[in-house]
This record gives sequence, structure tokens and C-alpha cells, in this order.
Amino acid sequence: MALTDGVTDWSGRDNAEVSGLRRAVITDAMSALACSPDDGVLDIGCGDGFLTHAIADLGPGGRVLRR
Repeated sequence: MALTDGVTDWSGRDNAEVSGLRRAVITDAMSALACSPDDGVLDIGCGDGFLTHAIADLGPGGRVLRR
């Protein structure tokens, strides 16, 4: 499949299985975040939710809303 081909069979589950490098980079970058309990983060993405859940876990009132 060429990079310019349309992706019609994207799967969050499959993406999670091959995203080890991305997760390592995210985990490393999150160590530099300084979130306070009053901060809000809006993550609008197309991944498997790893980053969203990881950021939510940083604070005592962190939560993830899925639609």
C-alpha cells in the first residue's frame, strides 16, 4: 500500500498493537508535563486512546469522555 492510497480499514485495535515507539515517545514527553488539578485538556484524535487516558490519569479528577 502506498502512502497516498486511501485507508478504509483502519482499526484502533490493530493500531495499538504496532504503536510501541509512539507510546514510548508519549510516555517520555509526559514526564515534562506540569498539570494542575484545575487544568483541562481536550484531545481530539484518531488513535486508540492511549494518550488521552494517560493524560487523564495524571490528575485526581481526570476523566475521558468517549463518543
